[in-house]
Amino acid sequence: MAKNKQTVGKVALRGKIYGLEKAKENMVDNEKQKKINFLVKTDEDNAHFVTVNQWKGGMKKAYLFKNTEDDDGNRTNEKKVVGWNERYNYVEDGFEPIGIKTKADTDSDTLSLYPFDFIDFLFENYNDGDSVFMRGEMTFSEGKNGVYKNIEPTQFYPTTNEVDFEDEDFDENSNFTLGFVFKGATPMDDKVFVEGFVFDWNETPILEKFVVENDMPRLQKHLVKEASYGNVYNIEGIIHNRVTYKEVEKTPEGEGFGKKTGSFNGYASREIDSERKELQVTYSDMPIEGVYSKADIEGMKNGDDGSNTKKDDNIKPEKSAKMPWQ
Repeated sequence: MAKNKQTVGKVALRGKIYGLEKAKENMVDNEKQKKINFLVKTDEDNAHFVTVNQWKGGMKKAYLFKNTEDDDGNRTNEKKVVGWNERYNYVEDGFEPIGIKTKADTDSDTLSLYPFDFIDFLFENYNDGDSVFMRGEMTFSEGKNGVYKNIEPTQFYPTTNEVDFEDEDFDENSNFTLGFVFKGATPMDDKVFVEGFVFDWNETPILEKFVVENDMPRLQKHLVKEASYGNVYNIEGIIHNRVTYKEVEKTPEGEGFGKKTGSFNGYASREIDSERKELQVTYSDMPIEGVYSKADIEGMKNGDDGSNTKKDDNIKPEKSAKMPWQ
């Protein structure tokens, strides 16, 4: 059976940050994890949920890495394992955590922070409405309401120029790249719907849907006529999480006689006008053919359910006396 692993896509978002006050109020900070959720809007109607999460079971030790290159171009990779409270003690020696690269403003130095510390840094240095550029990872999980796309940052910076959705030269950046296992494709009037498998953290296949619009007729034809179950496609595209609203005037009917004018008790209701929540494919590599069979996918679905996964220890990590940005 083919070797499967968790699908980790890459994302790039440029827009405005929102929901920080709500994120601070609703922050999860208990013995198991520290976690926040906020929004990055890449257009007026396209808002993406971003999560920053640190499982505290992994905070007994800190892992630091250092990459160096000599005059001959030979690269050396060093790893240092230290106590959690020493996690930034070796930054001046060139060691960095594998975490989130960030800046307080466009003129400040770049920092590498563990997610646990990035949460505090975000609240101290960013405000709702700030223009930001973010790179990150997108993973998938399945819940009661369908497939969830989980976006977490790996780089988070202020933009040099303010993002203005109304600017005539505005160009949206809401992009992704990932690989999926092809299941099937169905043509519609204005696009082709594609079903493919991605893998969750437990390496279980999840059925995700993609769309290919009519400006890519060759790919549409290939997917509908030529693609085979089990092929792997590496794609790029646009993340759509768009919702538009409209104001609807309503006048409640009176219970008495005659007809009410509505001048004194009418009200406007905000209702959803349209929704578009999908992953649009704008580029695809040539497929890697015959990687998985139907038996492979079914076997993965019926495999280990993750019940033997080790639980995080309940620990209360100490915080360093001084953070890198202080």
